[in-house]
Amino acid sequence: MFSIQIALRTILTRLSRVLIAIAIESWFLRRYLKVTPRQSVEYATAINLLAEILGIVSFLWVYSRLPEAVEDDWIVYIMVGEVPRFSMTLLAITIIYFIAYLLVKFNGLIFYRYLSEIPAQPDQPAEQKSGFFAISSEMQNSLRAIVRGHTASYVFILILTLLLAREV
Repeated sequence: MFSIQIALRTILTRLSRVLIAIAIESWFLRRYLKVTPRQSVEYATAINLLAEILGIVSFLWVYSRLPEAVEDDWIVYIMVGEVPRFSMTLLAITIIYFIAYLLVKFNGLIFYRYLSEIPAQPDQPAEQKSGFFAISSEMQNSLRAIVRGHTASYVFILILTLLLAREV
């Protein structure tokens, strides 16, 4: 019975985090990419589901390589959302988790937009690229939307996690 409760709590915690991230990130996508609310929710849903799937796969891979002293804290923190005690390992995991999800979401948005074949905005002039790292303004807007949306949703979820941990 206890294992079923933990499994259900884990599933509901992850689901609520994804829904919060979709809501916040879709607002940023709509604002910066100038798309319809429906498109922004589709983008946010697609990239967050992709990030969650890759997150679960990476969780299973990393878990098999963790030292025993960190395993329990990491499982509780990542899966259930509780902070058992502060440690530098959990801080490092949080930073790596943030950056990895950011990269997955940005690449996922580019891939999803490519698959959807969204035409370029007609009111934008042709892009002039110069230099090795020059990117189009559309790519800059995508990056800006993802970075700001992901940061806002991640900070909100961390604050919520810390508030819930103090309550328990």
